[in-house]
Amino acid sequence: MAEAESLGDSAPVDAASGKPQALSCLTVPSFSEACGFIDYRHSCLVVKTRRRHLALSPKYLNKKRSGIKEHLSAELLKYNAVLEGVPVAYDNIKLVGELGDIYDDVGYIHINIEADFVIFQPKCGQRLVGVVNKKAPSHIGCLVHGCFNASIPRPMKMPIDAWQHMEVNIGDQLEFEVFRLDSDAVGVFCIRGKLDRQ
Repeated sequence: MAEAESLGDSAPVDAASGKPQALSCLTVPSFSEACGFIDYRHSCLVVKTRRRHLALSPKYLNKKRSGIKEHLSAELLKYNAVLEGVPVAYDNIKLVGELGDIYDDVGYIHINIEADFVIFQPKCGQRLVGVVNKKAPSHIGCLVHGCFNASIPRPMKMPIDAWQHMEVNIGDQLEFEVFRLDSDAVGVFCIRGKLDRQ
């Protein structure tokens, strides 16, 4: 049971260049599409089977699967501390136990599930590849997998002139090292990177 309609069985390929396209935050990828990116160099994507505890609204009493899908889909592309990363897609949902629980007088149905998740899990020191979408005097902005913002600040000791004359243009692919990872209150994930000294 995948969370989105499948657009294909493998990673999408650009017809003009023949290169694989990036994931896109405009259309949530199917599980099989997301899996197609895992083996790419510096993808930082992994597939893991995880158990989750969910509290479903009483309106899903007779349609638990719909409630589970809605709950998991709302968490996609947002940092999740339980999964230790950003879920990109999920599949193979299984209920753990036959019945859910209701605690005290709160009407939510508490259930445990198990599912396979494709998780974006970059760590400090790892390398990523992003597509440059901004070049400013203070930083270079990139989009990783078409979904995740990365900011590469100008090194403090580098003169602005040298920074502005770097051969980096909008649309270029740029490989960088992960320096810091942040997420805001709603789970929007941001990556801070740094370039090699050369």
